[in-house]
Amino acid sequence: MHKNDPIVVIGGGPCGSFAALSIARQNIPVTVFEEHNRIGYPCHCTGHVGIKGLHRLGLDVPDDIIVNRIRGARFYSPSCKELVLDHGSSVTYVIDRSRFDDWLADQAKQHGATYVLNSRVESMTSETGRRKLVVEDKDGSRQLSCDLVVDAEGYPPKLLRSAGLRRADPSQIVNGVTADAENLSNADEEFVELFFSENYSSGFFAWIVPKKHGSARIGLGARGRDPISLLRQFIDRHPIASERLKNCRILNPIAHPILVGGPTSKTFANGLLEVGDAASQVKPTTGGGIITGMICSQIAAEVACEAWRKADFTARFLSRYQSKWKKILGKDFLVMHKIRTRLDRMSDDRMNGLFELALKTKVMNDIQILDDIDLQGSGLIGLTKNPISLMNLIRFVFGALTT
Repeated sequence: MHKNDPIVVIGGGPCGSFAALSIARQNIPVTVFEEHNRIGYPCHCTGHVGIKGLHRLGLDVPDDIIVNRIRGARFYSPSCKELVLDHGSSVTYVIDRSRFDDWLADQAKQHGATYVLNSRVESMTSETGRRKLVVEDKDGSRQLSCDLVVDAEGYPPKLLRSAGLRRADPSQIVNGVTADAENLSNADEEFVELFFSENYSSGFFAWIVPKKHGSARIGLGARGRDPISLLRQFIDRHPIASERLKNCRILNPIAHPILVGGPTSKTFANGLLEVGDAASQVKPTTGGGIITGMICSQIAAEVACEAWRKADFTARFLSRYQSKWKKILGKDFLVMHKIRTRLDRMSDDRMNGLFELALKTKVMNDIQILDDIDLQGSGLIGLTKNPISLMNLIRFVFGALTT
């Protein structure tokens, strides 16, 4: 790391490393600061990612990182009625997130990116058109400057306020927990399972994402409640989940925030681009943000390279980053946020009614043709081009609004 490198990335997760990789491929010097001493740790992510999304990013994930292939989902209502979404073939991977993160970082390094571990960026200011950073490591504090920062520090971001940007709305954050489970019983390894109930996951849902050989990633989210104690209740008491998990060994439960409010209103400033969880570029429906965050990181890298070539790191120039990601993802974030808002208002009784309605209208038969779990808004809008699917969706949506 030189004292005056042109581009700095803060955070060595998927969004930070993919941005660094995309920049390094253009032979532009880039340095990544990661606060932990090892890439990929600690891990609080389920690692459930869309295959189409990975291909859209040009990523061919090695087989040894893929721990399972998923073809569908089973949804359980509060009264334990079941809806099945079966795509017929694999649409998602369950990946080893720590190894995935490490693999992406290795790709970036091979193209010339520099990684500095055990180094936390404590503060960021702007001076004479450049970003001034204070970095803390085992040897103390040091200062450096750069032309542009790509902030992929995750949530909660600590540096936004100094740039006049806002964090995600605290009211749009769910308390989450993720854990590993071993010795799972009677689980279909090709299907994830999602459970809706105010008793365990008010304002969100619980999940079992199978890996192989009887292991799984499990978790839940809940508004305003302790997720770790709720997870224990879910394991012990849920009529279906308890049968799956009663003999399980539960390992590494980690509490973490789940962002469900959609992207922040502004994701750029002079010499700064915000990506991933730092910018809340996360699907409001599921809280998943690997693919959407990496799409935005790729766009940020493209704009960063343009800025470097033109020697223009002003907010006016960098604003094209927000215009570009909104053009690609804005519609999807909007639709997903509307769905999340509607779900948040549903009591268990209304959720049970929604499941009954889905069974009657057979809307899942239409939805199961959608094989892109990331661009959900675009997929649902695409269904309206088929007259039969459109009528089924109208029946379902009208019924849902009046349930």
